[in-house]
Amino acid sequence: MPFVPKGIALRRGEFYIPRLGYLEAPQRLPVPISQFIARFRESFDQEIYVPKRLDLSAFRGLAEYIHILVRISETNEWTFERFAPACAECMGMDLTGAKISDDRLAPFNLRLDERFAHLARQEIPLYGRIRVTMLHRILTVHWLFVPMSNTGQIITHCVLMSAFKGEEHHGHSQGTANLGQYSEAVDD
Repeated sequence: MPFVPKGIALRRGEFYIPRLGYLEAPQRLPVPISQFIARFRESFDQEIYVPKRLDLSAFRGLAEYIHILVRISETNEWTFERFAPACAECMGMDLTGAKISDDRLAPFNLRLDERFAHLARQEIPLYGRIRVTMLHRILTVHWLFVPMSNTGQIITHCVLMSAFKGEEHHGHSQGTANLGQYSEAVDD
């Protein structure tokens, strides 16, 4: 079944994007994830068959933490079309163009290949969290995938927003590692 029945190929930069109303997430979320959801709903939350131009400026400062992933149709693999600039700065390398299975993402690869397989089957926004153990610290990584399609037939792209919470500062200027702050999820 196509991602968007009767969907046609769109112009460059336009996508079919599902509403976040279909998102199953807990009531309490890290502030950056809640802010992302609120800004997403303001700018992009229309019916899926309405083409939308993905403009990251709608997310203001949060755009620095947003990855855009693209599916390579020939191999069905996912790569980073845009590696979040703040994450690149924190890691000391920009992984734009890298596969999601790239070893350089460890320990933050979050088993992305498994999650994308689930995302491709469900075709709805997907939220989760996972604990990551690093030297002398444990982080909880909260992530939100929003599938998109520029063909209407299959998921071709995905937005990935993540926030980190842990005992020590993660190094992001956003300060999400020492977040210590959650907000109620925005309900519409």
